[in-house]
Amino acid sequence: MASVASTWSYDPQSVPWDDHLLHQLGLHPNGGADFFLGNLADSARFQFVPALRTTGKSWIGARLVPGLAVADCPLVIAEARDARTLASTARDGLAMALGEVTRSYAPHAWAALDADWPRFEGPISALDAAMGGSQATARLRELLDSARFRDLLGEERSGDALAPVWHQLRSTLDPDAGHRAMLDAARASVEQERVVEVSGDPGPFADAAASLGFVAEHLYERDTAGPERAWRVGVRTTSSDVFEPGGVRPDQPNGRRARGATAAARAVLERGGQATYGAHPLWNATEALATDGGYDGREHLAAAKVLEDQGEALLAWGAIECAAWLAVSLGKSSALPAFHAARALARRQDWHVITEHLDRIAAARDD
Repeated sequence: MASVASTWSYDPQSVPWDDHLLHQLGLHPNGGADFFLGNLADSARFQFVPALRTTGKSWIGARLVPGLAVADCPLVIAEARDARTLASTARDGLAMALGEVTRSYAPHAWAALDADWPRFEGPISALDAAMGGSQATARLRELLDSARFRDLLGEERSGDALAPVWHQLRSTLDPDAGHRAMLDAARASVEQERVVEVSGDPGPFADAAASLGFVAEHLYERDTAGPERAWRVGVRTTSSDVFEPGGVRPDQPNGRRARGATAAARAVLERGGQATYGAHPLWNATEALATDGGYDGREHLAAAKVLEDQGEALLAWGAIECAAWLAVSLGKSSALPAFHAARALARRQDWHVITEHLDRIAAARDD
């Protein structure tokens, strides 16, 4: 595995892994930031600092947030053109990352971890320390020692029956209050068959909470809903955590995320959102996204300029992220205009961590 940007002290080359251990946990021995660096701009992933490559078609890394050090940014998993937040911080997210990867790509890893824990404990602890954390082994061990988790794993489960496993895994491996609040609200929505609002501030999971609220609304309150939740899906600070409503439970989010953004935009228009939001800088982007056919992200880039002028630099950054993601996902267009807009915004705002990362991407591309 390769080293990560100098803004993060993480150096996986110092970790005493062997290829067999990595594969047992669903990780690939080749690939970190340098493996992906040259492709991040073209794939609309310039806002991520990849750290771990999985044996599937995905990777795990930090999602850059203006004003934060890389290690303090949320940890995400990127799959094809979509991304989901896994843990509140990259420095404290290894346990959650391993939980997600083993669930998806190495379902027998829990038995291996339990049976041969001393062999895994050292390398996991070393990797955790390299990422700036210290709690990964304790959290993994807590989950392994849970009788309820053992019982759940011992049963043949698929589809909806997996929800209890996933809920316990996430709430144990990333016990952040905002993450837990989001999980509890999603689970309560299913149990009560209505939209249950998140209690408190979901923090890095705010966009996920908005998307899951829209999913629950689509399932349980579609006929009486206003445009507010759908609008919140569109006005976001990231391009991660967008889930498609329809046939998807809010406690098991999946589906094609770009379609989720389109569905939200259409719901805003259909529910009379123009009266409330028509003057917002992102209104034209919402209308463009709601139309049939491809979308190249141009209206999001135009909105980003207005938002920055209005002092909403964080929303401007989110609009640029979405411009890149939607251009690639829906319009089959280039993400490079958004990449260049992101570099310019980061420089104007003196976001040094982001500027350094984007400059490294540009250097890898010979821009």
